[in-house]
Amino acid sequence: MAREFDSEIYITADDKWIFRGNEIIQEDILSYFRKNLKQDERGVYIDNKFGELEEHGYLTLYGFPVHITYVSEEGGTLFFSTDADRTLGLDDISIQMNSEGQLFAHEMGREKILYRFSRSAGGQLAERIDETEDGSFVLKFNGEEETIIQATGSS
Repeated sequence: MAREFDSEIYITADDKWIFRGNEIIQEDILSYFRKNLKQDERGVYIDNKFGELEEHGYLTLYGFPVHITYVSEEGGTLFFSTDADRTLGLDDISIQMNSEGQLFAHEMGREKILYRFSRSAGGQLAERIDETEDGSFVLKFNGEEETIIQATGSS
């Protein structure tokens, strides 16, 4: 059974990782945290494993803990590279737009772990987005259209 605790880490609205009032800037530590994010009914946590010991350090999220840094097309699908050293296919994610018009995404089955699009990745994706007559937005790719969900709440 994993030990569960408040990690005292929070993600600011501008996506900075803060621990006890200090910004975490070491890329190797941030990479480890991003690669080990998990979720459960309590929230989003960093899954730390030390041999047979396991800890779940819960985060407070005001911003986005992970970013999509590059959008590419290969073999008839779109791929999304992240700063968690993962590449996700279009079928693996849900793309949404918040009330401020900002695009974000989450993996299917991991709705609490949100990804912000970097400026360059957002630009790469925007080339494929059109606004419809009713004011909604669709992602056009490979002759198909996928509606971009207008998110409600504080995403």
